[in-house]
Amino acid sequence: MNIYLLLTLSFIISLMGSFLISRYGIKLGLADIPSNRSSHIEVVPKGGGIGILLSFLFASIILNIEFKFLCSVFFISILSFYGDKLEISPLFRLIVHLLGSLLIIYNINFHDNFILNLLIIFISVVFIAGTANFYNFMDGINGIAALTGVICFSFVALYIHLNDTHYFFKILSICLAFGCLGFLPFNLPKAKVFMGDVGSMLLGICFGSFVIILSNSMVDFLCLISFLFPFYADELLTMLIRIKDGESLSRPHRRHLYQLFVNELKFEHYKITILYGLIQIIISTVFIFFKDYGLLTLFLLHLFFLGIFSFLFIKVRNKVQRLNI
Repeated sequence: MNIYLLLTLSFIISLMGSFLISRYGIKLGLADIPSNRSSHIEVVPKGGGIGILLSFLFASIILNIEFKFLCSVFFISILSFYGDKLEISPLFRLIVHLLGSLLIIYNINFHDNFILNLLIIFISVVFIAGTANFYNFMDGINGIAALTGVICFSFVALYIHLNDTHYFFKILSICLAFGCLGFLPFNLPKAKVFMGDVGSMLLGICFGSFVIILSNSMVDFLCLISFLFPFYADELLTMLIRIKDGESLSRPHRRHLYQLFVNELKFEHYKITILYGLIQIIISTVFIFFKDYGLLTLFLLHLFFLGIFSFLFIKVRNKVQRLNI
């Protein structure tokens, strides 16, 4: 199939899926009812990410993507879609995510040393499942998950193109970006439908898998994870704050930096979504440019940007605490 036709169909399939859920989602029981951790005040249909899933499946079949990868992503996404409607045990979710992640990297020989290979497999499984959940946790305001998907998968495709490898994953990454574009008009600036776990888990599991599959060295790994830097940084810093405060990590909250901007400081959703997108583009571009400067340079760049993000995180938290006094 012509690539441009494939991209167009990926966009249209996602667009139509988002439209149908926006119209009929509540009737199907796919309703996001506001709670004390929500960043919205109205009942909104959720599960619009099913369109992105359908476009992903369509593109994967056309591109003849490996069956076990396709099955793992599909099963985790469908479980998440079911979770958009009914409550699923967090432990059961985690087990499925870990098993799905293990299946994705099964048969990849990372190292000749058996013990080291097991260690790398363990870290890879935790990384993929963790990335999927991080992406899900960061999907809390209008447009942030979809715009982030457009940007991060575009950079993944660019990275593959510059390294001239994994041609089919390059096209699949662009299809995912177009799938996110198809969803975006229904979620930004005003949310007619939410992506739901089905979309955010799909994007997270795909990004985490692409990072592991494409990383032939630590240089590759450090460069690739930079394409999702704002999500990783916000989630990890929020986890550290919650651990410091003695708060259970399984307890619902709205303490991410983006949530503080929207809920406590009253910024409009689209402004924070665009801010995160701009940060993501700047950091990703810097890492692409400095990729050939070696491992130490990329590591120091991560520390530099994490330091800036941490400074912003602390300043905003302090301002929120002063306002609440």
